[in-house]
Amino acid sequence: MRLTFVSSLIPSVFSSKHRCASTTKNPFTNRSTFTRVTAKHFSFSVNSHLFSLSQPNLPSTCILIALATLVGLLVSTVIAKTDFIPIKRALDYSAAQRAFINQWIKLAVLFSIILPFLLLTIFWSTYQIQSLLGCYFIVLIIQLIAEPFASKRLCESSVAFVGFNFTSIRIWLLYYGLEGLKMNGLHRSLGYLGIQVVLVYWICNLIVLCSVVFPAITRKNEIKS
Repeated sequence: MRLTFVSSLIPSVFSSKHRCASTTKNPFTNRSTFTRVTAKHFSFSVNSHLFSLSQPNLPSTCILIALATLVGLLVSTVIAKTDFIPIKRALDYSAAQRAFINQWIKLAVLFSIILPFLLLTIFWSTYQIQSLLGCYFIVLIIQLIAEPFASKRLCESSVAFVGFNFTSIRIWLLYYGLEGLKMNGLHRSLGYLGIQVVLVYWICNLIVLCSVVFPAITRKNEIKS
């Protein structure tokens, strides 16, 4: 009877050891270990389909894109249809502001399009960087579609609100993306450094929006107390 109990116990012990080895061999391919690891960290694994602000992936990025577009268009519609918000319909830059914006747009082409595209091309074989920059360009393409639409159909100043929303998404995406690259041991690569440069640019872009663009469309003299 003791022999029967021991013989029945051996397969269960072996199977438990086998399950343990399979989970530790590649934690991001096992559902239970994946849930436990990504509860604290970030991963680009395609096994994750849940929305999480601390875990950027394609579903969460698409949801935030939809929300940013919706909020931007709603605010723009309020501006275009009513006078509830004291905002100018056109981008009323001064000569100095316009000269600065023209130079800033040139920097935007360099740091928001050319540099990320080069990084994506060079590090295409690195899945984590490929996934991060893939989501980055999805956000960029949708913004390039949404801004002209809002400007032509609603009012020119609406691009400030749309741009603010999309810039915020991009900062979130790049920040947590860098955390994911660090977790995967890629924090010493040139790709990591390049993405850091892109993140710094977009933080500066958010500052420009708040300090130059929004003051240019605000009718300060007409704000009602």
